[in-house]
Amino acid sequence: MKNSGKLLSIALSTALAVTTPGLTWAAETVSSPPVIQQSAEAGVTPDSWLYPLERFLEQLQLAITFSEQAKAELLATLAQERMAEAKTMQAAGKYDLAVKATADLVTTVQTLENMQTQLPAEVATTISPKIQEVKQQSVDTLNQVLAKAPDEARDNLEDVKDRLELIKEFVSSHKELQQAKQEVKAAEKALNEAINTSNPEAIEKAQENLQETQDKLNEAIEKQAEAKEEMKEKTKKETEKEKKKENDSINNDEDENKLETDTTIETKTEILTETANQKDDKEEKNGENNNDETQKEYNEEESNR
Repeated sequence: MKNSGKLLSIALSTALAVTTPGLTWAAETVSSPPVIQQSAEAGVTPDSWLYPLERFLEQLQLAITFSEQAKAELLATLAQERMAEAKTMQAAGKYDLAVKATADLVTTVQTLENMQTQLPAEVATTISPKIQEVKQQSVDTLNQVLAKAPDEARDNLEDVKDRLELIKEFVSSHKELQQAKQEVKAAEKALNEAINTSNPEAIEKAQENLQETQDKLNEAIEKQAEAKEEMKEKTKKETEKEKKKENDSINNDEDENKLETDTTIETKTEILTETANQKDDKEEKNGENNNDETQKEYNEEESNR
């Protein structure tokens, strides 16, 4: 979103939609685009204190957008925002935030892809060109950030890139599955028509065609299941990696605190030891001075005698 004024505008619009009876449903019937209409420009960036508020309002706006097509269009716009944020953070040298924005971008694309697979055919056909455009832009953005990222950020970006590839494979397998289902239906229809003709050759040919399409369908089902499992496994590994990173960070902090404590104790011990030694030296010196004074007095008394 371009500025804090935009945030306020969306907040007020959202509040009205939630609190005003009928307003949300009215918004469902109008053909105007979603509230977030800006081009791919970064407004409130991840390094701003307003950023969490922006993300919250985005989720709220998605929640009150009931039309599947409008929601898909909104997700596409949000994906473009993540792209702009990633590029802006990279240009500013804030690679950790650029990586985070890129990861959020891939998550948004994944949500968009999953939604596309569940849309009615006519809606999916309408929104598909926009989704394909966003996907390609996402790949370009990811490669751009990856090309200029420092070594310490590359591992995370490679994980993000792998996840994006898995998303593409899953969507491709879903399309193959839908196509296979349509072919099976067509083959079943052709078989029924052949049976009605009582033509043995036509029936045999239709049966063979049906068997082929069913085999193709089974392969598509298996392929999508594998793609889904790969995505699940990738997500699991990324989660475990993040947890390990957090634990390592906590352990490092504990080690640093322990080292600091040990150093402090050692320093204090050295100070106390040095102080005690100085005290002993001083007492020893005072004792020697006292002995000298006593000897001097004794010598003076002997001389007077």
